[in-house]
Amino acid sequence: MKPHKPMEPHNKDQAETTAQKGLMGILARFASVGIINTIIDFFVLNILILAFGIQTGTLYIVFRSVSFVFAATNSYLLNKYLTFKARNKATAREITIFFAVTLVSFFANVAVGYIFFTLFSKEFPDHKHLVANASTVAGVAVNAVLNFIGYKMFVFKKRDA
Repeated sequence: MKPHKPMEPHNKDQAETTAQKGLMGILARFASVGIINTIIDFFVLNILILAFGIQTGTLYIVFRSVSFVFAATNSYLLNKYLTFKARNKATAREITIFFAVTLVSFFANVAVGYIFFTLFSKEFPDHKHLVANASTVAGVAVNAVLNFIGYKMFVFKKRDA
């Protein structure tokens, strides 16, 4: 029995609509995975802050680095199999490219967070815990854009068989 092949669009408008729906589905799954990753990121960050306190931007970088690693590991698994529906076995090349993209976005994420934390912790010295969390939101926003572009274009792009 032949495998079922999806029907080809009859015209250009239908093809564009199908492509748009596909992209919207990917974006919705990416956003869902991003929410889960963000929860993991904030959970680990706040556990570290509660356990050790936070007084300096340097300590913020250390804590964010640890929380980011947890979130990035989850990101690889969920984005590969859920968002981009990649069915291929993980390869060294794919994992290397994933972590290269993730590392670039990591530095942008932490840099944005560090700048925000440094600026706003001076304005709100009694609320550094809240400032750290608000700074993380800014970093995560930059991170999301960079990761989506990088993952879609370089890591989980569909390859011809």
